[in-house]
Amino acid sequence: MTKKLILLLVLVVMIMLMFVSMTAVSADETPEVDVSTLTPFTQGVNYMSLPGYYRYKVFEFRQEWISRLRCVRAVKAQGADPTIDCHTAKILNGCIEK
Repeated sequence: MTKKLILLLVLVVMIMLMFVSMTAVSADETPEVDVSTLTPFTQGVNYMSLPGYYRYKVFEFRQEWISRLRCVRAVKAQGADPTIDCHTAKILNGCIEK
């Protein structure tokens, strides 16, 4: 009887840990920042590049900075020109590792 109770308790704890880990993943959400229609280095983006503006908006939402490379990928996925330097382009295209 006690073995079944311990097994049930372990099962309940494992299920609770699964739910906690699922909510931790959803806390990593980023806001929907559409930069595809914006022009870099204009007043509309506070005179920033598109990846810089995206990064700033994510910071406003999450209160933590994300990497520039992640922002470049997000901007590029929206079909906008990320205005990147040569080194970042090589990382993005897989020529060199981060």
